[in-house]
Amino acid sequence: MTYKAIAKWPSKDGKADDFHGLFIVAMPKTRELKSCLQIDLRFDEVHPKLAFMTQDWESSQDHKDLCLRS
Repeated sequence: MTYKAIAKWPSKDGKADDFHGLFIVAMPKTRELKSCLQIDLRFDEVHPKLAFMTQDWESSQDHKDLCLRS
């Protein structure tokens, strides 16, 4: 059974590009983890300061372990 994580993050005024840049750096490293099946980041077209991330993992424990390391 796979595990899906969904997160929503607002960025501060004038910081959306910086926020996006952090994820551009971090996402390839996360994708390399053995149990990460998929990770995607999207920004809301109406509210561009709002980001949504979806992740698919082989197990919830692997996702929790990643969160604890961060």
